Amino acid sequence: MKFSDLMALFPGSAHAQGGEDMEIHSLFYDSRLIFNGLGGVFLAISSQRADGHRYIPEVAARGVCHWVIYDAQWAERLQEMGNQNWI
Repeated sequence: MKFSDLMALFPGSAHAQGGEDMEIHSLFYDSRLIFNGLGGVFLAISSQRADGHRYIPEVAARGVCHWVIYDAQWAERLQEMGNQNWI
């Protein structure tokens, strides 16, 4: 599956800055388990213990450029980072 296929499921909510046709091979929700994030999607899940959004910079440094977020403030930050795609 390509990230663009996933984006098509959320019209009007998906944003692409390049690389949206990359094949997706992994879904991540725990930043500690990511060693090579290329081709992965990070799910920024929030719980009582942690907010997944706060790990976005760390995860981006490991190669992830596709995101599922719910905090609009992070959409602005991802846009500033460039070459990021999010829903």
